[in-house]
This record gives sequence, structure tokens and C-alpha cells, in this order.
Amino acid sequence: IVWDYKNRSRDISKLDSGNYLIALRDEVVEVTPAKEVVWSYGQDVNAELMSAQRLEDGKTLVTELGIQPRLVEVDLVGAATKVIPIQPETDRVHMQSRMGRKLPSGNYLVPHRIMPFAKEYNGDGGIVRVFRVDTPELGGSEAKNGTFAAARLDDGSTVITCASGNRVVIFDRVGKVAWQLTSEEVDGQLRDVCGLQVLKSGNLLVSCYGNQSEDGLKMMEITRDKEVVWTYQNPDPV
Repeated sequence: IVWDYKNRSRDISKLDSGNYLIALRDEVVEVTPAKEVVWSYGQDVNAELMSAQRLEDGKTLVTELGIQPRLVEVDLVGAATKVIPIQPETDRVHMQSRMGRKLPSGNYLVPHRIMPFAKEYNGDGGIVRVFRVDTPELGGSEAKNGTFAAARLDDGSTVITCASGNRVVIFDRVGKVAWQLTSEEVDGQLRDVCGLQVLKSGNLLVSCYGNQSEDGLKMMEITRDKEVVWTYQNPDPV
């Protein structure tokens, strides 16, 4: 470990400046490597903040959970400049959504944590596409494939992590299942698979919240051939 931030962060990314963008439960902050806060966003509408993404125009996309589940684009002074309502189809606030991301097309890709789908929204909050993960080829409803993270790949396909379902799925451009990885294919180490990063190599880096034991792998880099390239094991399981 070469850097850490002692707070219960939910989403974090390293910016081109070297600063870190971090989503906390009630605030999004940008901090320097010295942990000085240089920008922040807080709100009083919803109960929780879940994720943050720095956009190309310098604004920040924030996912909010609560009585008005929504995505918010925030400017450099912390003011909301655009609000996109989302439809999680559940009143369980903490489970309404997870890692909302803006796509190059201008649409938004949002996983809905305990629901068997991720949705793609347009700028007005209209539903463009729904990626369902409760189909028979993905184990049906019994698999409990609630969605956590999602990303659009360069070829137009979409990769989604299914937390409690312990699997990763790739849908092709037209929404058909093109690839999936189950926990059994990696020695049972996909336990509540949550975080996702698509690497430049095309490999997938995933994190597993459920691996809380000393022998549990917290992160894995996996090829499309389902080979494990690299792992990280938390020395202090919590």
C-alpha cells in the first residue's frame, strides 16, 4: 500500500492532476496526495451519495440515493448544473443504485444494486436500454444477479458485475450475452463481486466485497480467456 484515505469511501478515482476524487456517504471530495480537500460537493435532498466520475468538461457526475434517486452533474464550484432522474424500482435507499457513469454518447449507465438490471438513460432520464441479468442463461432469478458496476467497452459492448450473483457478464452491442464469468471458474473467488475497471489491455480488474477472510482475494485481474493475471489479498480483513 503506497497511499490510503482513512474514511469509508464508496468510489474513488485518480485524476490526471494526481489528485483523488472520492465519494463518501454524504459528500464527494477531491483531495491532493497530501489529503488536502480542494473541492467538495454536498447536498440535502437525498440520504446518500454513492459514486463520482470526473467528466471531460471538468464537471463531476454524482449518483444520489433517496427520495429523489438521481444523477447530478456538478460544476467546479459545487453547483448542480444538470439533474437526471433514475428509476431503481425499489424504495430501499441504500440499494437503489451503485456506480453511475456517463458514456461518450452523452447517455448514462446505471446499475441498480438489488434489482436484476442495469439501465441506460438519456439526458432527460428516459430509459434507452435495459440490461437484464435474470435470464435463464445467467441463472435466472435464483442467481440473485443484482448489478453493481457497469462500463461501456470500445466495441460498444457492456460489461456488468453482478454482486450477489458472483459473476461478471458482457452484453454485445445489441444486448445479447456474449461472455460471462462465474465464481466456479476462478476457484470460488468471485464473492459479492462489486468494483470494476476495464484495463487498456482489455483485461478486467474486479473487486470482491464478500472476500473478508484471510484467504479471500479482494481484487483480481482477469483475461477474456478467464485466466487470473494478478491478485490482491487484504492483509487486514474487515
